[in-house]
Amino acid sequence: MPTRQILTCVFKAGPSLRKFYKECLKVYGTISDKDVDDLIYYKAVTFEIAIRMHANNENLLSKTNRTELEKVIDILCDLKNITDLEKEKIHQARRFVNMVKHFKNQFPSWTEGIKHFLDGYEVLERHNILIM
Repeated sequence: MPTRQILTCVFKAGPSLRKFYKECLKVYGTISDKDVDDLIYYKAVTFEIAIRMHANNENLLSKTNRTELEKVIDILCDLKNITDLEKEKIHQARRFVNMVKHFKNQFPSWTEGIKHFLDGYEVLERHNILIM
């Protein structure tokens, strides 16, 4: 999918996500997460989208099959000459995102997971693998 189409999908999702948020707010009230703040959630949401978008822009992804994120990270890191240490940091960040999505104690604590996530996210920032 070309970048313009991806961004259009992201922007089009905005109104429905706002509606969903407002409905949740009506039913559940304000939700405060003592372990993970909103900025971490925001970065976690954009993490996979940014990686896939950049890999897609470089024509690294199959047009017919969905590539596992772990493989996408490896391929993109090879293309951008990202060191093995930095690649491992990105994979640790991916583990944290999985912890948010499917809590299975990927890290001993949320604090440790967030530290690993921010280290990996910093690698994406350094290599300009972000959604602007």
